[in-house]
Amino acid sequence: MSATSPNTGPIGPEPAGATPLDEEDLEGLIPSFVATRADLNRVELESITGSLPRLLTLARTGGPHAVLDYGFLLNLHRRMFSDVWRWAGTLRRRETNIGVDPGQIAPIADASFSSAATSGQPSDSASAM
Repeated sequence: MSATSPNTGPIGPEPAGATPLDEEDLEGLIPSFVATRADLNRVELESITGSLPRLLTLARTGGPHAVLDYGFLLNLHRRMFSDVWRWAGTLRRRETNIGVDPGQIAPIADASFSSAATSGQPSDSASAM
């Protein structure tokens, strides 16, 4: 059995519900000290926590329509994980446990954002009151 570096080898068992990581994913891992899922969870949490103030500002200044946008979603992912993954903010190229074909991510997200944007709008009869 050959030894592998933390960035290219498995980092332990996949917890229930976790997105499985393969060798290609792990090649994009930035912190070289990550050797376990616990390490990965910690650096992802730190990265997300560090990005929250800026993301909240973007959401508050842009309003609901600014965040109900596929471009914002990719930007959100990039900001949350750019210190952890080289591929942060890019489209996935393979299916994972989420179960959505990568080619369907953008259309499904766009349809969801469109539905959410219109569901919060008052109807003509409600706005006439």
